Amino acid sequence: MSMPLETLEAVPGRVVVLDLQGTSAEAATARAREILADRAGGDLARMVVLDSAAALFAHHETYQELRGSQRIATLLCVAVGPHGDPDDPTESRFKVPATIGAGDGSAAVLWVGDPAGVRWRPLASSAALTRPDQDGRAGLGQLIDLLSVEAIYDRVAALSRDVRGGVASPGLQLAGGDADPALGLSALATVLETVSRPGSYAQSDRPHARDFLAAVLGPDTASTPDWPRLAVRGAALAETEAAARSAGEQAIEAMALVRGMSLPISGPGLVRAAGEQVAEAGERLAELQALTGHLTRVVGPAEQQAAAGRTGLRPPPPSVAGRTALGRSVGALVDGLLADGCSLADAQEQLSLLESKLRPPTPKEYQNRMARLCPPALIDRLVRPPAFPTPQWWLPLGGLAAMALAAIGGTVWLLPALAVLVLWIAAAAVAWSTPGIALWDRVAGIAVADGAAVLGLAAGIGLANLLAGRLDSGQQVMLGLAGLLAGALLIPLVVLLSWQQRAAIWQEEVPEERGPGAVDGLKGLIAGMVGEWSRTPARDEAGDALRCGRATLDGLLNAIADQPAPPPNHVQSEPGQAAFTQQVIHHQFLDVQRRLLSRRWAELTSLPPIEHQRLAREALHEKLSQWQERLSSHDPLGPLDFAVTTDPVPAPPEPDVGDYLSRTTAAPADGDMWQLTAPADLAVLDLAPERMQVARFAPSAFRKAADQLPPGVTWSEGNLRAGALRLIPVRPEFVVKLWGQA
Repeated sequence: MSMPLETLEAVPGRVVVLDLQGTSAEAATARAREILADRAGGDLARMVVLDSAAALFAHHETYQELRGSQRIATLLCVAVGPHGDPDDPTESRFKVPATIGAGDGSAAVLWVGDPAGVRWRPLASSAALTRPDQDGRAGLGQLIDLLSVEAIYDRVAALSRDVRGGVASPGLQLAGGDADPALGLSALATVLETVSRPGSYAQSDRPHARDFLAAVLGPDTASTPDWPRLAVRGAALAETEAAARSAGEQAIEAMALVRGMSLPISGPGLVRAAGEQVAEAGERLAELQALTGHLTRVVGPAEQQAAAGRTGLRPPPPSVAGRTALGRSVGALVDGLLADGCSLADAQEQLSLLESKLRPPTPKEYQNRMARLCPPALIDRLVRPPAFPTPQWWLPLGGLAAMALAAIGGTVWLLPALAVLVLWIAAAAVAWSTPGIALWDRVAGIAVADGAAVLGLAAGIGLANLLAGRLDSGQQVMLGLAGLLAGALLIPLVVLLSWQQRAAIWQEEVPEERGPGAVDGLKGLIAGMVGEWSRTPARDEAGDALRCGRATLDGLLNAIADQPAPPPNHVQSEPGQAAFTQQVIHHQFLDVQRRLLSRRWAELTSLPPIEHQRLAREALHEKLSQWQERLSSHDPLGPLDFAVTTDPVPAPPEPDVGDYLSRTTAAPADGDMWQLTAPADLAVLDLAPERMQVARFAPSAFRKAADQLPPGVTWSEGNLRAGALRLIPVRPEFVVKLWGQA
């Protein structure tokens, strides 16, 4: 049991065009069977059959084969030429096979009596105007182009169900469909000038550039190899790094002991040990810096390999991006730049900037980095740390005050006071015995401190004598004991405060805490430098690919520069028509450009730059020549076989462009259109307005102008046609539907 036609539905896909013009009945049937037998051909649910009107019935078996195949959901037959029977001049009726004119909504006949058509309004008094300078088939070509678009095909097929008698004459009103050639040629020249002119795209840090670098050099161009894997344990580099790190950490610990000392008597020894440890850290850091400096001067794979062996480096294996991947990466980069509105000249500049970024750092640049990470002044400051500060000027005053308090008890407490004096003399000797103080300065400092203490002792005894007459013996004893204790306690407090302040000043002057950071910085520099050694092949290949990309863009620019100046455009077009024409041509050019470049990216790394330049120039020159020939016709916005645009126009159309599209798509059913029939055949059309059907359509690329277009517009993909298609039924008395032989 065969599947009923009503269960077949057109699914998203293609529209198949079958041309039966000029074929015999047998040849037409054979062609139909051939296309039906081709299972690999894909979906046949939508079909346009192009046939001669006079031979339509002679091909009835062909249509029976097509309709009986159960593979075709809807069939639109475009019958071209005069109606009637060529063997019977007296027969004026349109003979239609009943299989495509049965009125079941699955098939219809669009009769194109004259492929060029006439400009005509369906009123009895309206005159039909022919097109000047035509090749005779412009209207038919536009109709087939429209019906080849799925969305427009589906809309026309739906409207044909309501066509009385199943046979209709199509009429067209297309945006820019019959523009003067000068308009299209001028628009193309403007577009070429726009896409080749350097603009303001000067920022190089764009996602496209970052993605390219990540694809070529890895996810992060600043990433470095793992240090334990890089430095061979026990070899020169690993040992030098470990010694520098250990010495730096020990220097920090030694300096912390000086700062946290609680007994000043141990201070000089701690200062001496800390100074020696800081100097040791500086020497070890200098050795690591010297080894790093040697590696920064290594250039070339052979020297790098030798340096790795001498120092105990284990470089990662060389990274290679791969030729195919490089072509894709450069293609994605350029496509992204152009999609962002970058001109061809600007894209060239961006590739040049990226190429400069791909160059590895020079030895001088590495040495400058090393100087920033581990400055020579840091090493000098560590190897020769500054002397420990001398005691403060106020330290002798502390001794004076302490002894004045200790002696305030008078001669009764003289011996204990002298003991406190001895304590001060010992403390002063410790304070002035730290390393770095010259002998004379040390002697002079101790003498001043001791002299101040003796002066304080005398002052205390003198004060005690003054108070002796005013205090009884018990009070004198208590005062002497309190003064003695206060003086004894003040001495260690003064000396400890002096020491802590001196230690803090010294720690600020000695940069021992920067040592481990400098070690880490040098490690990172070495690891990054060795990582760059492994990236050198990938960098070189990427640089070659970018040069090929620049040469390709240069070929396109040369082809554009070769184009002759367009003829002067003095055409008085409708408001918005010139802007619409330019926007459509610009959109088409972007697709032409993308297709040409995609071919070059596929073989980017297999040809030298000069060859890419030549091929790109020749390819675009050929396409532009074909385009200019097409623009010289009266259908400048027709589809190009080398450009199929489905992407949306980036920005909303200008207001006058939206108005122009609105006027074109909103053409009334009884308005002025190009009717695809001969003037003499207009009489057979049914001019009742209620029986006319209109399909209105616009390219989805201009969907941002939807609010300016009339409701019910069909948005189509894969073309840039906008306008209206009118179906006027053929009067029933001029149509005869026949089954089998007449």
